[in-house]
Amino acid sequence: MQVSLPTTEKDREYILQIYLDVLARVSRRLREFGEVTDIEAKHDKTIDYISPLTKADQFSSNTIHQELKAILKDIPTITEEDVDAFGTKGFKHNIYNLADPIDGTIHFLENNGRPVILLALIEDGKPVVGVIQRIFKDEGYYAAQGLGAYKFEGGLKNSQRIHVKAFQPKNGVRVIHQGQYTADEDIFNHFKNIKIINKDEIDTLRSAHNATEVERKKIGQEYPSTGSYEVGAFMEGMIAEGKYDFLLNQNPGTGAWDTAAPQILIEEAGGFLTNIDGT
Repeated sequence: MQVSLPTTEKDREYILQIYLDVLARVSRRLREFGEVTDIEAKHDKTIDYISPLTKADQFSSNTIHQELKAILKDIPTITEEDVDAFGTKGFKHNIYNLADPIDGTIHFLENNGRPVILLALIEDGKPVVGVIQRIFKDEGYYAAQGLGAYKFEGGLKNSQRIHVKAFQPKNGVRVIHQGQYTADEDIFNHFKNIKIINKDEIDTLRSAHNATEVERKKIGQEYPSTGSYEVGAFMEGMIAEGKYDFLLNQNPGTGAWDTAAPQILIEEAGGFLTNIDGT
């Protein structure tokens, strides 16, 4: 099938199905990858961040490249492991596949069930298709522009359409946070430039901060094998399905490959993703 710009809903539905099939295969191969003992420090120059890199990351990246090239011959692919070559800003294409081969490499090494693969179709600089696929479990999220957002557990046959929860601050606000938090920094002032949130709502968010750590601990308790928290993409999935109202991401290692698939998921669920300054 030839995909042209701008893409149609039929194009996006076709690509979404390819993404789901490809990531299901890649995740199964990663489950069989075996023990990983090699860990390198990789400097992502585009975001000035040091992250772990293993042979499993590179294997996943290479496999995604091979799978997509065989099916979507006319759409180039870039993964997080390619960014040293040119970075996403230097990738001069109007349409391309953008992937994070393993989001949560440390979790992959711990074999704790949390790592995911992220894949998104970028069209004119914006994600229009996205898939978040667990590696060790047959579950995840997917969305495409105009087609809605979905969550699946125990296979795609169990897909359910999801929506963000209507924001009602008087009933309490559920906030989760990703990244390092400095106690003397009033993080909720960051929300002041977001148009739908007024001063009263910011005050409500601030008063809810004491519950923030409790909510994060609840996430950690779902996976008692480690004391660490959920990967960011699944936190964003929790926003899309209405479990939480806000996610504040202050992780300095966040790149476009981390946010593209969650962005289209949240948007199709009725929410939005913004920079910290509201843009």
